Amino acid sequence: YKDWSRGLGDVYKRQIDYGIVFGIYIVGFILTLVAGAIADVLGLLMLLVTYVAAIGFSIWNLLIKQGSTGQTIGKEKQNIKLVKDETGQPVGGGMAFVRYLLAGLLSSVTCGIYGLLDYLWPLWDPEKKRLTDKIVKMSVVLA
Repeated sequence: YKDWSRGLGDVYKRQIDYGIVFGIYIVGFILTLVAGAIADVLGLLMLLVTYVAAIGFSIWNLLIKQGSTGQTIGKEKQNIKLVKDETGQPVGGGMAFVRYLLAGLLSSVTCGIYGLLDYLWPLWDPEKKRLTDKIVKMSVVLA
């Protein structure tokens, strides 16, 4: 990395990626209220569709798309991608999942302390990498 902002680019892209999921929830909940006013069963069905759509989009964006191309929608907008340190190639869906799982588990076990350190780590790391990326041997680089 040439500057600190690329190390934090993975954090900034979350605003885009999770903003899309938030938008899905907002639209879905509005449609749920409208459908629920017509019939309770329609409201419940729309609520189910909303959850499936949000989860489906997240799986596609964070695991499938990022695993195969190295980029989520947010990473594309930031012009960065996630690659394996050894090969410089996209990490694959399985390892993308392991990366998020590891970060989430370590953050949960440490009551969020690890998560905070993970996001701030690029500020003082010479390679400008998150702590989780050091553990799983991945890097966020310019696309």
